[in-house]
Amino acid sequence: MKVERQTRILQLINTQAIETQEELAELLRQDGFEVTQTTISRDIRDLKLVKVLDKGIYKYAITDTDENHFESRISSVFRHSVLRAEQSGNIVCIHTLKGMASAAAVAIDSIENSSILGSIAGDDTIFILMKDESSAKKLKENFRNLLV
Repeated sequence: MKVERQTRILQLINTQAIETQEELAELLRQDGFEVTQTTISRDIRDLKLVKVLDKGIYKYAITDTDENHFESRISSVFRHSVLRAEQSGNIVCIHTLKGMASAAAVAIDSIENSSILGSIAGDDTIFILMKDESSAKKLKENFRNLLV
C-alpha cells in the first residue's frame, strides 16, 4: 500500500499544483487511501519532495537534480515491487510482484528520459520501448542498480 500511495503522490504532484499536506491528504482520500498527517509527512520526506515557487504559488515538487530526480521517483517503488530487469535489443522488460507492474510503470512514465518511447504494463510485467539498444542497456543497468 505504501508503494501505491507514494506512486499516486508522485502522479498527483506531477499533474496538479498541490500547496499543502492537507490538500494532498484529501486527494489521496478521494482515491481510497486512508492517510494521516503523519503518513503524508513521512511520504514527503521519503520521496524527497520540496516546495517550489510556480506561477505565484508554492507547490510540492520532486527534487530536480539528475541523480535525485531519478532516485526519488522510482527507487522506493522499485525496491518494494521489482524482482528483476532484463533487456532484449531496444526493449527493457521489468518483472514485478503480482499486481505491482502498474505502480512501477507510473513511476517509470514519470521519468524525464527522452530515450523512453513508451511503456506497457500488465499484472507483473512491464515492457519499455527505448529509442536504441544502448539506451535500453543503460536503463536496464540503472534499474538493476536500484535493486541492489
